[in-house]
Amino acid sequence: MINEVECCQPLASHFLTLAYDEAEHLDALAAAQRTAVERRILAALEDDPDEGWRDWGKLEGDKGQAKAFFQRLDGDTLDAVEVVIVEGEHPGGAQFRRVVGAPSEDANAAAQDLALPFRFKAQA
Repeated sequence: MINEVECCQPLASHFLTLAYDEAEHLDALAAAQRTAVERRILAALEDDPDEGWRDWGKLEGDKGQAKAFFQRLDGDTLDAVEVVIVEGEHPGGAQFRRVVGAPSEDANAAAQDLALPFRFKAQA
C-alpha cells in the first residue's frame, strides 16, 4: 500500500491529512483507553508527523486506505484511468493494483481531463 500511495503525491498528501486526524483522535483518548497498537501508532505519528503515516499504515495492518480511496470513485472514472481493483487471496482485503492497459501517460491524461486530484507514476 505504501508504495502505491507514494507513487501519487495527492494521495500521499491525503494520507498525511488522515494521519494528522488519527493522531488527534488517539491523543484525545485517555492513555488507559488506548490499545498497545494505538499507543505505537500515536508514538509513530508524534515522532515524525510528515512520515508517520507510513508507520501507521504498517501498524494498522494495511487496512486498505488506498483501496478505499479508489473504491469511492465511480466505475466510469475507474475505467477512464484504467484502475481495476483486484482482490487478493482474501476477498475484501486491502490488496489491489492498477491493471495497466495503457501507458501511465494515457491514464494521467484521462485523470487530468477529469480534473482528478491524482496522477500515476511508472514503477521502476
